[in-house]
Amino acid sequence: MTTPPPSLSLAPAPRPPRRRRLSLLAWTGIGGGLAIVLGVIWVASGGGFPAGSSPADSAPGDDPQPAGQVATGRHLTPDGNLAFQLKKITCGYAATLAVYSDPAVTGAQAVGTTECIIELRVTNRTGRSQAFFDWNQYAYDARGHQLPADPHNADLAGDKDGARLGPGAALTAVVPYNIPAGDSITRLELHDSGLSGVSVRL
Repeated sequence: MTTPPPSLSLAPAPRPPRRRRLSLLAWTGIGGGLAIVLGVIWVASGGGFPAGSSPADSAPGDDPQPAGQVATGRHLTPDGNLAFQLKKITCGYAATLAVYSDPAVTGAQAVGTTECIIELRVTNRTGRSQAFFDWNQYAYDARGHQLPADPHNADLAGDKDGARLGPGAALTAVVPYNIPAGDSITRLELHDSGLSGVSVRL
């Protein structure tokens, strides 16, 4: 007597487990986290905006440059016109004599102050004429106080306030600053226009 063959099972084979898809919310969270990490790395490496400013501000960026290196004006639009090179800084009695050489013309230096003169090499990087103005150049002391250029520069030899540079031309300008006695200049904020600026640490 023959044994009947075992019956074949017709049950379907088990399906492989389905891979779960990440929801839109999960992808958004991953992208946001990645953006934060990249932002932290960028700021730590020297990028970003100065404290108290934002991309919408017209405040200049703060890009420290060692003395003697070229610092190019940074604009809200990428068309910086002037490049600056810090040559030297002179403070004290010699600077006072250079600025206040004729009190009848310049007036007398304020009591309790000292004078500093910054010497800059300024180059026009564009194909059109560009003016250089002392009042566009600021100095800062160690406490972060902004110091404007001294307006008593009528007799200062080498002053180029209001000078125009032709395309590709360069000049050496001296800019005076009257600061409180005992104070010192720690950085400059140099401008080729009202909406530009580059910071040079001394």
